[in-house]
Amino acid sequence: MIIILGDQCRSALVDLQAGMRNGAVYAVKAAVTAAVDDAKATTLFKDQSGALRKSITGTSFGLEGSVTADAGVAKFIENGTRPHVIEARGSGTLAFVANGSTVFARRVNHPGTAPRPFMEHAKQVGEQTLDYGIELLLEKPIARFNAA
Repeated sequence: MIIILGDQCRSALVDLQAGMRNGAVYAVKAAVTAAVDDAKATTLFKDQSGALRKSITGTSFGLEGSVTADAGVAKFIENGTRPHVIEARGSGTLAFVANGSTVFARRVNHPGTAPRPFMEHAKQVGEQTLDYGIELLLEKPIARFNAA
């Protein structure tokens, strides 16, 4: 038995393919935007200079997207740090406030910092947005195909 697709069916399949791709591309863009917004709006860290939040950017091209934080401190905030020694450079001293008093020292033992995974959270928000967007944006082309 041979089945030959008619022009109407071919046209409906082409429309379905284009609609699905366009919907998926739009969903990726929305997911990247949601992830960037989440990473910039987080309260997991204080950004006194604003450099870390400014370094958070997202790009999407077709069905691929990425979100990055290019500031040097991003990886330390995301992953935390182990205890480490901080030493003054050259013949200088370190100055910091402890218990309301300014303290000067040549060397301090830093206790390390706990991870504050703001990018991991942004990734989860982006994935949820992508899942919802795919579901929502593919309904229309599938309904058009089924009606053809």
